[in-house]
Amino acid sequence: MKWIRVLLAVACCVLVISSRVTAAQDATQSAEPAVQTVAHGLMAMPSETMAWQSEMQRAVVSPRAEAVAQPGGFVLADTGAVAVTDADGRLLQRLAPGQASWIDPGDMRAIVSLESRSAGYLRVSLIPAAFIPDEPGATSSGEPFSVPPGVLGLDLLRDILERGEEVVVSSGEAPAFLQVTSGKVYVTWESGEIQEVASGSPLQFQGQITVSGGSRTPAAFVIARLGPRVPARAVLLGPLATPAATPVASPQATPLATVEGASISVEALLCPPGYDEAAPLLSCTGPAAGVRFTADAGDKTVNALADVAGTVVFSELPPGPVTLRANLPDGASTAVASCRDLRGDAPGRIRDEVLSLKLPPGSDVTCSWFITPGETWPQATLSVSVLDCPAAMTAEALHPEFCVPAETHVGLELQLQGLVLEPAQSGDDVWVWGPLLEPTYDLAISDLPSGVRSAVLDDGTVVEEGEPLEVVLDDEPAPVRTLYLLRSPDAASADLDSDADRLSDGEESAIGTDPFFPDSDDDGLLDGDEVGFYGTDPLASDTDDDGLGDQEEVAVYFTNPFLADTDGDGVSDAEEIAGLTNPLDMLSVPPTPTPEPTATALPTPTEEPVATPGASPVTPESTPVSTPGATPEVSATRAPAALPTLSPGASPVSFQIPATATPTSTPTDAAFALDNDGLTTLEEVAIHGTDPVTADTDGDGVNDGDEVASGRDPLDPAK
Repeated sequence: MKWIRVLLAVACCVLVISSRVTAAQDATQSAEPAVQTVAHGLMAMPSETMAWQSEMQRAVVSPRAEAVAQPGGFVLADTGAVAVTDADGRLLQRLAPGQASWIDPGDMRAIVSLESRSAGYLRVSLIPAAFIPDEPGATSSGEPFSVPPGVLGLDLLRDILERGEEVVVSSGEAPAFLQVTSGKVYVTWESGEIQEVASGSPLQFQGQITVSGGSRTPAAFVIARLGPRVPARAVLLGPLATPAATPVASPQATPLATVEGASISVEALLCPPGYDEAAPLLSCTGPAAGVRFTADAGDKTVNALADVAGTVVFSELPPGPVTLRANLPDGASTAVASCRDLRGDAPGRIRDEVLSLKLPPGSDVTCSWFITPGETWPQATLSVSVLDCPAAMTAEALHPEFCVPAETHVGLELQLQGLVLEPAQSGDDVWVWGPLLEPTYDLAISDLPSGVRSAVLDDGTVVEEGEPLEVVLDDEPAPVRTLYLLRSPDAASADLDSDADRLSDGEESAIGTDPFFPDSDDDGLLDGDEVGFYGTDPLASDTDDDGLGDQEEVAVYFTNPFLADTDGDGVSDAEEIAGLTNPLDMLSVPPTPTPEPTATALPTPTEEPVATPGASPVTPESTPVSTPGATPEVSATRAPAALPTLSPGASPVSFQIPATATPTSTPTDAAFALDNDGLTTLEEVAIHGTDPVTADTDGDGVNDGDEVASGRDPLDPAK
């Protein structure tokens, strides 16, 4: 008997284990073993591009609730029981936590809390993609997707998963929307990628996913998805009607389907202040010229401007959903906008300056767009004058006074979002566009005359051919801009000396100086003198960067423009001029300033010193004693050799040696020659142009003093 009992027990265990394994296999093979459909709805698609939207809201208690027009979607009770009522407050449905209901789009419904306080609920809606707000706020939206036309079924699925439990869910043919209401889950995609989704975070997906519980507490989630297309109306058979025989169609050739384009024409009109809103057709008659309209049709975006009559035409648009937008200036708004097709139907409605349409193939829609301009209607007119500049002029050194009105044809284009605006006036030297309603446009050169290398605007911006340049109108009602045409120098212009500075325009272009300004660095020396005589830098006003300009050094103080410290005494030339010493005398340097004494606190009246009989008064140590020898004296041998003695009130800036004065050499000057070549520093710099610190400037083996004494050129080794 014992063995029989043991065998029976083993058989029972095998049966139990086998049944559990079979059940587990069935659950794994099933697409959705535990997900339940908690609500279902039917909806006629208002647009071919839709988007999911979800939002957690609070249902208030009666009588604070208010009925509003609802978007098409589901309402799921979350933290308490809620009721769905009509506009009169009649209870239509009670939803316990976890239960949901479908509300048709446009129904006036109120969501009322049945608890003692407000209760949370989740709204999951399917809306046209054009209605997605720019600033979503508390709402979460998915990516827009295409839906087939007609009436579609919608399902709301819900499940609760413990940690480690999982379920497989399919979206169907269209994207589905997953929303976690508590806890968190892990979503495993078909590719193997795993994604964490927490409470309040939506996830749009398409295809098949595996959802796993990922929190210590049970995780609850819902999934909204589209079902198959259903007929909008069922054909019923009357009780006495006889079914009609179905004719047998004879086989015929199937014609090839052709997709016909659609078109939209818009009449844009302005409404004056105080117009009759009930009769805009009678009040709003002024054309809204210059308004840019944008039509988004699928992947195609088309811009068009209203002409002088306020008419805009979009032709050859692809059939399907179209978004029509008016790009209005600040202060203006759309008062009324409506569209009608050939049958008189209204295929769209306005929302936030946007009109959503659905164009059947071959349709022709006419729209009326009434615009309130506000207090001001900012219409601007842009004028561009074209001037032709001489050859060799550059954008960095532009001189408008040398430029003349252009006589050759120049192609200019004013562009806006891919549109080329037709000018009200065009010519060789003046272009005018208007009316202009938007703040920025692009100006481009489509055709440059022969010989013109580039152009520059009056603000210094270089414009190359074919490259658009942004033009900002700001608040100017009639801005005028100037475009200068720059030419490359030719052989004839290269030999000219336009600024009479002893350098030709070709030489100046090669050096980098301004061929139309004789002193490019504005240091008082002509460019030609700096290059051909002094050897200084014509592009730098202070070649040795010592604080003295080149003209001051060579014509006023006779210092070396290539040495910051001409006499080599360790003090720069500018510092010596400021200190009233001789920059050509190495023994003449500014005195070292005596440190200021540190202030000593005066004794208080109660701290009077006691005088000792017979003692001599002693100067406090902190007070410096000034002796007559501490004041520097300028002796006759230390005075500047070529500079007169300055009075105490004289300014070194006001003192200048006449350019025609010829410095004289004295034995004392020769003693202070820096290179001991027999010439003083003043003679070398101001008279002979030799280097004051090099005894043999031209390197021919004979020092500068001997060459000058023998009548030879100390700057030429061959002479």
